Amino acid sequence: MVQIRAAVAGHPVHHSLTPALFMFVADHLRESGEALRIELLKNIDTFDLPEAMAIAYTSNRDSSRGADRGAAAPRREFWLSLTTPLKHMVPPESSIELLGESRQIACVNQMLHDGHGWRGAATDGIGLVDVARVNGIQFPAQEDQVKAGSEPLLCLHGGGSTARSCATAWTEAGGSIWWEGGRRALDRRGPWSKSLISAEQVAGHLGRRLHIDFDVPPSSPVDSEITAHPSSASPVEGPDLVVSAAYGLGPVVTTRSEGDHLVLDGRWLLAAQHLAAWRLLFRPGLAESLPELSDAVEQLALM
Repeated sequence: MVQIRAAVAGHPVHHSLTPALFMFVADHLRESGEALRIELLKNIDTFDLPEAMAIAYTSNRDSSRGADRGAAAPRREFWLSLTTPLKHMVPPESSIELLGESRQIACVNQMLHDGHGWRGAATDGIGLVDVARVNGIQFPAQEDQVKAGSEPLLCLHGGGSTARSCATAWTEAGGSIWWEGGRRALDRRGPWSKSLISAEQVAGHLGRRLHIDFDVPPSSPVDSEITAHPSSASPVEGPDLVVSAAYGLGPVVTTRSEGDHLVLDGRWLLAAQHLAAWRLLFRPGLAESLPELSDAVEQLALM
Protein backbone atom coordinates (compact mmCIF):
# COMPACT_ATOMS: atom_id res chain seq x y z
CA MET A 1 0.00 0.00 0.00
CA VAL A 2 1.24 3.49 -0.87
CA GLN A 3 1.88 5.68 2.16
CA ILE A 4 0.17 9.01 1.54
CA ARG A 5 0.61 12.19 3.50
CA ALA A 6 -1.57 15.16 2.62
CA ALA A 7 -1.78 18.81 3.57
CA VAL A 8 -3.49 22.06 2.72
CA ALA A 9 -1.13 25.04 2.50
CA GLY A 10 -1.66 28.78 2.32
CA HIS A 11 -3.03 31.54 4.52
CA PRO A 12 -5.43 31.37 6.21
CA VAL A 13 -5.98 27.62 6.46
CA HIS A 14 -7.40 27.25 9.96
CA HIS A 15 -10.96 27.07 8.56
CA SER A 16 -10.14 24.70 5.69
CA LEU A 17 -12.41 21.71 5.08
CA THR A 18 -9.94 20.15 2.65
CA PRO A 19 -8.57 17.66 5.24
CA ALA A 20 -12.13 16.42 5.77
CA LEU A 21 -12.47 15.97 2.01
CA PHE A 22 -9.25 13.97 1.82
CA MET A 23 -10.57 11.61 4.48
CA PHE A 24 -14.09 11.40 3.00
CA VAL A 25 -12.83 10.41 -0.44
CA ALA A 26 -10.27 7.95 0.98
CA ASP A 27 -12.94 6.31 3.17
CA HIS A 28 -15.29 6.05 0.19
CA LEU A 29 -12.61 4.37 -1.94
CA ARG A 30 -11.72 1.91 0.83
CA GLU A 31 -15.40 0.95 1.11
CA SER A 32 -15.27 0.30 -2.62
CA GLY A 33 -12.37 -2.12 -2.11
CA GLU A 34 -9.41 0.17 -2.84
CA ALA A 35 -6.33 -0.20 -0.61
CA LEU A 36 -5.84 3.47 0.10
CA ARG A 37 -4.99 5.22 3.33
CA ILE A 38 -3.99 8.80 4.07
CA GLU A 39 -1.72 8.51 7.07
CA LEU A 40 -1.14 12.11 8.05
CA LEU A 41 -2.96 15.36 7.51
CA LYS A 42 -1.15 18.56 8.31
CA ASN A 43 -2.22 22.14 7.63
CA ILE A 44 0.67 24.41 6.65
CA ASP A 45 -0.08 28.06 7.39
CA THR A 46 2.35 29.99 5.23
CA PHE A 47 2.69 32.77 2.68
CA ASP A 48 5.61 30.95 1.03
CA LEU A 49 5.24 28.05 -1.44
CA PRO A 50 8.88 26.84 -1.18
CA GLU A 51 8.37 26.53 2.59
CA ALA A 52 5.27 24.38 2.09
CA MET A 53 7.08 22.20 -0.45
CA ALA A 54 10.08 21.83 1.86
CA ILE A 55 7.86 20.69 4.74
CA ALA A 56 6.24 18.12 2.46
CA TYR A 57 9.58 16.86 1.12
CA THR A 58 11.08 16.63 4.60
CA SER A 59 8.03 14.74 5.82
CA ASN A 60 8.48 12.11 3.13
CA ARG A 61 12.22 11.83 3.80
CA ASP A 62 11.72 11.46 7.56
CA SER A 63 9.08 8.80 6.95
CA SER A 64 11.56 6.88 4.81
CA ARG A 65 14.21 7.00 7.55
CA GLY A 66 11.72 5.48 9.97
CA ALA A 67 11.25 2.32 7.88
CA ASP A 68 12.38 -0.99 9.38
CA ARG A 69 15.96 -1.91 8.55
CA GLY A 70 16.14 -4.50 5.81
CA ALA A 71 12.53 -4.03 4.78
CA ALA A 72 11.64 -2.80 1.33
CA ALA A 73 10.70 0.84 1.60
CA PRO A 74 7.07 1.40 0.65
CA ARG A 75 6.23 3.95 -2.00
CA ARG A 76 5.43 7.31 -0.47
CA GLU A 77 3.55 10.31 -1.79
CA PHE A 78 2.79 13.75 -0.44
CA TRP A 79 -0.33 15.53 -1.67
CA LEU A 80 -0.47 19.29 -1.31
CA SER A 81 -3.65 21.32 -1.81
CA LEU A 82 -2.85 25.00 -2.27
CA THR A 83 -4.99 27.98 -1.39
CA THR A 84 -4.45 31.73 -1.32
CA PRO A 85 -1.83 33.17 -1.75
CA LEU A 86 0.23 30.22 -3.02
CA LYS A 87 -1.63 29.30 -6.22
CA HIS A 88 0.31 31.67 -8.48
CA MET A 89 3.76 31.07 -6.95
CA VAL A 90 5.05 28.26 -9.17
CA PRO A 91 7.48 30.15 -11.47
CA PRO A 92 7.05 29.69 -15.24
CA GLU A 93 10.60 28.35 -15.56
CA SER A 94 10.06 25.74 -12.84
CA SER A 95 10.98 22.12 -13.55
CA ILE A 96 7.77 20.96 -11.87
CA GLU A 97 5.65 18.92 -14.27
CA LEU A 98 2.47 20.95 -14.73
CA LEU A 99 -0.64 19.43 -16.28
CA GLY A 100 -2.99 21.13 -18.70
CA GLU A 101 -2.97 24.93 -18.88
CA SER A 102 -1.41 25.42 -15.42
CA ARG A 103 1.84 26.94 -16.63
CA GLN A 104 0.23 29.22 -19.22
CA ILE A 105 -2.32 30.68 -16.78
CA ALA A 106 0.09 30.75 -13.80
CA CYS A 107 -2.19 28.78 -11.52
CA VAL A 108 -1.47 25.62 -9.55
CA ASN A 109 -3.79 24.59 -6.72
CA GLN A 110 -2.88 20.89 -6.43
CA MET A 111 0.56 19.27 -6.16
CA LEU A 112 1.86 15.75 -5.72
CA HIS A 113 5.34 14.55 -4.77
CA ASP A 114 5.84 10.89 -5.70
CA GLY A 115 9.21 10.46 -4.00
CA HIS A 116 11.09 11.54 -7.12
CA GLY A 117 9.64 14.89 -8.15
CA TRP A 118 6.67 17.23 -8.12
CA ARG A 119 3.66 17.42 -10.42
CA GLY A 120 1.00 20.10 -10.32
CA ALA A 121 -2.41 20.95 -11.75
CA ALA A 122 -5.10 23.63 -11.74
CA THR A 123 -8.50 22.16 -10.87
CA ASP A 124 -10.57 25.17 -9.73
CA GLY A 125 -11.92 25.79 -13.23
CA ILE A 126 -12.67 22.13 -13.89
CA GLY A 127 -14.51 22.09 -10.58
CA LEU A 128 -16.60 25.14 -11.46
CA VAL A 129 -17.69 23.56 -14.75
CA ASP A 130 -18.60 20.39 -12.83
CA VAL A 131 -20.71 22.46 -10.40
CA ALA A 132 -22.51 24.04 -13.33
CA ARG A 133 -23.19 20.69 -15.00
CA VAL A 134 -24.41 18.96 -11.85
CA ASN A 135 -26.85 21.84 -11.33
CA GLY A 136 -28.32 21.56 -14.79
CA ILE A 137 -26.28 23.92 -16.97
CA GLN A 138 -25.67 22.29 -20.33
CA PHE A 139 -22.64 23.19 -22.44
CA PRO A 140 -22.62 22.80 -26.23
CA ALA A 141 -21.16 19.65 -27.75
CA GLN A 142 -17.54 19.96 -28.93
CA GLU A 143 -18.60 20.03 -32.57
CA ASP A 144 -21.18 22.77 -31.91
CA GLN A 145 -19.03 25.29 -30.05
CA VAL A 146 -20.00 28.24 -32.22
CA LYS A 147 -21.15 31.12 -30.02
CA ALA A 148 -24.88 31.70 -30.66
CA GLY A 149 -25.88 33.73 -27.61
CA SER A 150 -27.51 30.77 -25.87
CA GLU A 151 -24.38 29.10 -24.49
CA PRO A 152 -23.79 29.29 -20.70
CA LEU A 153 -22.46 32.65 -19.53
CA LEU A 154 -19.89 32.97 -16.73
CA CYS A 155 -20.34 36.33 -14.97
CA LEU A 156 -16.91 36.60 -13.41
CA HIS A 157 -15.62 39.07 -10.81
CA GLY A 158 -11.88 38.94 -10.12
CA GLY A 159 -8.76 38.33 -12.17
CA GLY A 160 -6.42 36.30 -9.96
CA SER A 161 -5.21 32.74 -10.40
CA THR A 162 -8.50 31.05 -9.49
CA ALA A 163 -10.43 33.34 -11.83
CA ARG A 164 -7.98 32.53 -14.64
CA SER A 165 -8.42 28.81 -14.04
CA CYS A 166 -12.19 29.15 -14.18
CA ALA A 167 -12.12 31.33 -17.30
CA THR A 168 -9.92 28.75 -19.05
CA ALA A 169 -12.09 25.76 -18.17
CA TRP A 170 -15.32 27.62 -19.00
CA THR A 171 -13.91 28.49 -22.42
CA GLU A 172 -12.84 24.90 -23.07
CA ALA A 173 -16.37 23.75 -22.17
CA GLY A 174 -17.84 26.09 -24.79
CA GLY A 175 -19.26 28.88 -22.64
CA SER A 176 -19.01 32.67 -22.87
CA ILE A 177 -17.58 35.00 -20.22
CA TRP A 178 -18.51 38.45 -19.04
CA TRP A 179 -15.75 39.90 -16.89
CA GLU A 180 -17.40 42.27 -14.40
CA GLY A 181 -14.19 43.74 -12.97
CA GLY A 182 -12.17 43.10 -9.83
CA ARG A 183 -9.09 44.03 -7.83
CA ARG A 184 -6.92 42.44 -10.52
CA ALA A 185 -7.58 42.60 -14.23
CA LEU A 186 -8.32 39.50 -16.29
CA ASP A 187 -5.79 39.54 -19.11
CA ARG A 188 -7.76 39.68 -22.36
CA ARG A 189 -4.96 37.83 -24.16
CA GLY A 190 -5.41 34.62 -22.17
CA PRO A 191 -6.85 31.30 -23.41
CA TRP A 192 -10.30 32.69 -22.61
CA SER A 193 -9.99 35.68 -24.99
CA LYS A 194 -12.28 34.19 -27.64
CA SER A 195 -15.05 33.71 -25.06
CA LEU A 196 -15.21 37.24 -23.64
CA ILE A 197 -18.31 39.29 -24.44
CA SER A 198 -19.10 42.95 -23.74
CA ALA A 199 -21.60 44.41 -21.29
CA GLU A 200 -23.76 45.38 -24.27
CA GLN A 201 -23.86 41.77 -25.45
CA VAL A 202 -24.77 40.53 -21.97
CA ALA A 203 -28.12 42.31 -22.08
CA GLY A 204 -29.39 40.09 -24.88
CA HIS A 205 -27.61 36.88 -23.95
CA LEU A 206 -30.10 34.01 -23.59
CA GLY A 207 -27.98 31.30 -22.00
CA ARG A 208 -28.08 30.37 -18.33
CA ARG A 209 -25.65 32.28 -16.17
CA LEU A 210 -23.30 31.42 -13.37
CA HIS A 211 -22.22 34.34 -11.16
CA ILE A 212 -19.10 34.13 -9.00
CA ASP A 213 -16.99 36.71 -7.17
CA PHE A 214 -13.40 35.76 -6.37
CA ASP A 215 -12.70 38.98 -4.48
CA VAL A 216 -14.68 37.93 -1.40
CA PRO A 217 -12.60 37.24 1.75
CA PRO A 218 -11.80 33.59 2.60
CA SER A 219 -14.26 31.94 5.01
CA SER A 220 -17.04 34.38 4.04
CA PRO A 221 -20.45 32.83 3.29
CA VAL A 222 -22.24 33.39 0.01
CA ASP A 223 -23.47 36.93 -0.63
CA SER A 224 -27.26 37.03 -0.28
CA GLU A 225 -27.71 40.26 -2.25
CA ILE A 226 -28.84 38.52 -5.40
CA THR A 227 -30.25 41.73 -6.84
CA ALA A 228 -26.68 42.54 -7.92
CA HIS A 229 -26.87 39.65 -10.40
CA PRO A 230 -29.33 40.23 -13.26
CA SER A 231 -31.02 37.15 -14.70
CA SER A 232 -30.83 35.93 -18.26
CA ALA A 233 -32.79 37.89 -20.86
CA SER A 234 -34.88 34.80 -21.45
CA PRO A 235 -35.24 32.08 -18.79
CA VAL A 236 -34.05 28.88 -20.44
CA GLU A 237 -33.75 25.42 -18.95
CA GLY A 238 -33.67 26.58 -15.34
CA PRO A 239 -32.52 29.27 -12.90
CA ASP A 240 -29.21 31.08 -13.02
CA LEU A 241 -26.60 30.05 -10.45
CA VAL A 242 -24.86 32.22 -7.87
CA VAL A 243 -21.84 30.30 -6.55
CA SER A 244 -19.86 31.47 -3.55
CA ALA A 245 -16.09 31.33 -3.88
CA ALA A 246 -15.75 31.10 -0.08
CA TYR A 247 -17.48 29.39 2.80
CA GLY A 248 -18.02 29.84 6.52
CA LEU A 249 -18.32 27.24 9.25
CA GLY A 250 -21.47 25.11 9.28
CA PRO A 251 -23.95 23.75 9.56
CA VAL A 252 -25.27 25.43 6.44
CA VAL A 253 -27.86 25.05 3.71
CA THR A 254 -25.65 24.39 0.71
CA THR A 255 -28.31 25.06 -1.93
CA ARG A 256 -31.22 27.46 -1.78
CA SER A 257 -33.56 29.24 -4.17
CA GLU A 258 -33.73 33.01 -4.05
CA GLY A 259 -35.85 34.75 -6.65
CA ASP A 260 -34.71 33.67 -10.12
CA HIS A 261 -31.44 32.28 -8.79
CA LEU A 262 -30.11 29.09 -7.27
CA VAL A 263 -27.58 30.05 -4.60
CA LEU A 264 -24.76 27.59 -3.88
CA ASP A 265 -22.52 27.66 -0.82
CA GLY A 266 -18.75 27.63 -1.35
CA ARG A 267 -18.63 23.98 -0.35
CA TRP A 268 -19.79 23.15 -3.88
CA LEU A 269 -16.70 24.63 -5.51
CA LEU A 270 -14.40 23.30 -2.79
CA ALA A 271 -15.66 19.72 -3.21
CA ALA A 272 -15.73 19.89 -7.01
CA GLN A 273 -12.16 21.10 -7.44
CA HIS A 274 -11.00 18.51 -4.87
CA LEU A 275 -12.66 15.63 -6.71
CA ALA A 276 -11.17 16.96 -9.95
CA ALA A 277 -7.74 16.78 -8.31
CA TRP A 278 -8.25 13.07 -7.60
CA ARG A 279 -9.30 12.47 -11.23
CA LEU A 280 -6.53 14.50 -12.81
CA LEU A 281 -3.55 14.20 -10.45
CA PHE A 282 -3.86 12.10 -7.31
CA ARG A 283 -5.52 8.92 -8.63
CA PRO A 284 -6.61 9.14 -12.30
CA GLY A 285 -7.13 5.39 -12.42
CA LEU A 286 -9.86 5.58 -9.77
CA ALA A 287 -11.90 8.31 -11.45
CA GLU A 288 -14.91 6.04 -11.93
CA SER A 289 -14.89 5.03 -8.25
CA LEU A 290 -14.94 8.51 -6.74
CA PRO A 291 -17.97 9.71 -4.76
CA GLU A 292 -20.59 11.90 -6.39
CA LEU A 293 -20.13 15.66 -6.04
CA SER A 294 -23.52 16.03 -4.33
CA ASP A 295 -22.54 13.42 -1.73
CA ALA A 296 -19.30 15.26 -0.96
CA VAL A 297 -21.19 18.55 -0.54
CA GLU A 298 -23.71 16.87 1.76
CA GLN A 299 -20.84 15.52 3.86
CA LEU A 300 -19.44 19.04 4.29
CA ALA A 301 -22.79 20.69 5.07
CA LEU A 302 -22.55 19.95 8.79
CA MET A 303 -18.95 21.13 9.12
